[in-house]
Amino acid sequence: MKRGFLQRKNIPEKKKEKQQPVIRKEVSEKHYVDRISSMPKNIIYHIFSFIDMKQTVQTCVLSKKWRKFWVSVPTISINDLFWRDDEGELRENAFRNFVNRVLLPSDGSDLKKFHLSCPSYDSVTYRVHPWVNSAVRRNVEHLHLEEMFMPPVSSFSLSTNLKTLELKLVRLSEEMEGGSWCGPVLENLILENCFHVSVNKILISSPRLKYLMLKCEMCCEHSDIDSCEIKICAPNLKFLGCLGFMYKNYNLENLSSLETAHIDTDSLCREELKEVRGTCLKNILRGLIHAKSLTLSVEGIQGFGGLPNMLKKLPKSFPNLMYLKVREWRTDLYIDGLAKLFQIFSCIETLVMEKAVVNPDMYSENNTFGFQVQFSLAEAMEETYGPTNKGDWDNLLAPNSVFQKLRSVEIHYLKCTENEFDFVEYLLKTASVLENIRITTIKPRSNSKEFKYSEFGRKIQSLPRASSSATLSFVQPK
Repeated sequence: MKRGFLQRKNIPEKKKEKQQPVIRKEVSEKHYVDRISSMPKNIIYHIFSFIDMKQTVQTCVLSKKWRKFWVSVPTISINDLFWRDDEGELRENAFRNFVNRVLLPSDGSDLKKFHLSCPSYDSVTYRVHPWVNSAVRRNVEHLHLEEMFMPPVSSFSLSTNLKTLELKLVRLSEEMEGGSWCGPVLENLILENCFHVSVNKILISSPRLKYLMLKCEMCCEHSDIDSCEIKICAPNLKFLGCLGFMYKNYNLENLSSLETAHIDTDSLCREELKEVRGTCLKNILRGLIHAKSLTLSVEGIQGFGGLPNMLKKLPKSFPNLMYLKVREWRTDLYIDGLAKLFQIFSCIETLVMEKAVVNPDMYSENNTFGFQVQFSLAEAMEETYGPTNKGDWDNLLAPNSVFQKLRSVEIHYLKCTENEFDFVEYLLKTASVLENIRITTIKPRSNSKEFKYSEFGRKIQSLPRASSSATLSFVQPK
């Protein structure tokens, strides 16, 4: 075989394309911009305020300029969830050393906010006190403690910079029975789902306190809130919120600057607590005499037939109250308690009413299961509260001066019942300076309901009105 037999012959080679020289576009240093490093420090700190401190420290790899930012960051948020292994166990040594590293050795910069969430482990709990002390030494303004035993009040009560104290899922201390724990310049105080074990009384006394939120959504068996009384003395308080389960008793003193209050009375529904909680509600309302705006959930009030007699001991009127929002009211329960409240709050100019609403999908005409649940619920209500009663608003709200200052009304989630019609009729014929009333129904789930709601709207539009300038809008969701 001749050499080259397998070589291709007479095959023209492809012309090699002339390779164009690669022109590299070099960016001159003059036009290069390091956008991360050039960000203003206040913007960087604002970004850091939304993330955990562990993540903040990790940002040091993004830019040389960022390497030391975490040392002087004004917001420190440390959550134990970032320090758990695959089995959910806290790596206690690593967690403790990290907090010591980022908090204790400071460059002297001030702290705006310190948020610490950690479980009550022995090796961690004893460190909370010096950690809080360190934050206070750095002039912290907002202290948020979560899921721990409350540190000694001496660690923060003498601070002349602490303006906001937030305690969530914290086991409260007996030291709170003395009012000096609040601090001299405290303006905002939030107690949320805290444990009141061995705490019989809480005294909140602060001359500069403006915002107070007491919130407990845990049952009394876990929080022990029903074995603890609370006393509030805050002459500059602007907002008061009492939500969820109630304390054993309330003593509200000198709330002369109060503007807005939000009171949740759902726990009144518990049969064995009605009389005790009725007394609590009476004491709360007595302390709100200076309030200008009040949001009040009244389902529990309507479930307690003896409440109207208790409310007779309240002031006959609340002259400063201009805005009233009534939540979770019902027309299938006792309404004399609701009527009594209207008599007391006779100076209101704006009234907003929101009915108690369950998931409408459960109560549609096409849902057999919903019908069964609705029937059982109605039976349970009648067994608990007695038979439903027709609202004789003329007698319950006599004299007719109850709504004489009322100018604006909103009523939401109506089911277009007879009691609701009677109430709207009473409003229209007695509110002599009424300017507007807006009514919305729940969403109709059948043609028959849609027709019923339309007829309801047509009838109320034709009702006589004490105010000739009053406009009425009736909204039926599609």
